[in-house]
Amino acid sequence: MQYSADYFSKKYKILFEKLLQKEGFVDAIKIARKELAIPVEKGFTSSSDLAEHLLKKHTKSERESMFILSFIERFEIENHIRASEEDRDDFFKYFMKNKKGKDSSIAITFYLQGIIDDHNNLFTSNAILREYKFFSILSPVVFNLFNKYWGVDLLDGWVSVHFVEKYLFLGEDGVKHYIQEKISCHHCRYIGVDHFSPDRNDENSNA
Repeated sequence: MQYSADYFSKKYKILFEKLLQKEGFVDAIKIARKELAIPVEKGFTSSSDLAEHLLKKHTKSERESMFILSFIERFEIENHIRASEEDRDDFFKYFMKNKKGKDSSIAITFYLQGIIDDHNNLFTSNAILREYKFFSILSPVVFNLFNKYWGVDLLDGWVSVHFVEKYLFLGEDGVKHYIQEKISCHHCRYIGVDHFSPDRNDENSNA
């Protein structure tokens, strides 16, 4: 069955309001923000500001690694592939050709921003980034808050944990942006999305 964007928007907003009304939730968020050096009252004003904050928290070697990751993502998008070991030589040539003159901080910030703005996956649970020291502490914080305040009245646990993550780091504006991205995505209106392309633009649903 298909539903309108307005229908989903209302459902998401009701769900978020229920989370906000949980006793102690907002205070717990503020405490967590303070511990993570996030602006306490409203979180970061944009995903770009958050990406810059995250960049500063990583070591030189971690930033170098993320710089390469940003180029792997670009390589995949431009070539419409999922990079594998077989593409190693081609990627190395691509990287050496294109890295010249590039500001690594800007490249990494854009890379992190793309991960933060992805409405399908929790950025704090990114399989690669959570191996980095600072990133590794973020997912436990998000899930500790989620496990403490989620209940059957919130119904959709996956959406609720996204709300927790977005609200923690980006405040209500972050949640609103997430909701808008969800209702704008045709496939997010269905259950059974099982594939995401390197550029996240050719999602297929088995619904």
